Amino acid sequence: MRWYYVKPHAAVSQYYLVTAAVIIAVCGSARSDTTGGPSFSPVDITVYYESLCGDSIQFVRNQLVPAYRDIGSFFTVNYIPYGKATHGKYVSNGVEKWHFTCQHGPQECYGNKAQACGINDILTNPERTNKQQDLVNFVGCVMQARNPSTAVPQCLQTIGMDTQHVSLVENCISSVAGDELLAAYGDKTLALQPSLSFVPTITVDRAYSQEDQIGALRNLTATVCKHIPEHNKPLNCSG
Repeated sequence: MRWYYVKPHAAVSQYYLVTAAVIIAVCGSARSDTTGGPSFSPVDITVYYESLCGDSIQFVRNQLVPAYRDIGSFFTVNYIPYGKATHGKYVSNGVEKWHFTCQHGPQECYGNKAQACGINDILTNPERTNKQQDLVNFVGCVMQARNPSTAVPQCLQTIGMDTQHVSLVENCISSVAGDELLAAYGDKTLALQPSLSFVPTITVDRAYSQEDQIGALRNLTATVCKHIPEHNKPLNCSG
């Protein structure tokens, strides 16, 4: 599959270009670290993933959520739902439109865009006072659903989003605004160095290393602990 870069549309509103940076949380679970939180900048984890990728689903279920249960105060996560996709523009009846191709077909493109719209709505919704918990509950719900590509509206309701905002997200999914969001995630993915070759790809503190990639896939808690200063390590980093 060939990769190429397309410049994002300049007229996208600020509302739809919010970066999806979130702190990972666990649905209804108390944090088990007992240090009261870090006294340093949390470790930054960025996950480049796909909505229908089995490895992405397993990583969110089996590594990301359990890692927060252990040391959730000590790392933050940026979600980049795009993966091994491509995007570009074409003209139809004199109107420019986005076109996406995804590794697991059109349904995955739809699912990636749906998550992008959902994440964006939570981040920009002034009524949601605990965005960190909302975002993690939302992404966790979607990636554990029987069909992640269509689970976004239901998962928004599950986290308590009102019908107005669910409708806003559904409109985003079927609009140019959703295309722009997904294209922006594509640009972030294409800017990754070295180029993305495996999904999910995980970076630590905005840098990729094979050691951290392998470590995160096997044991994200241990990988994050490795980057926490010794005097700040929580109890769950011991052993």
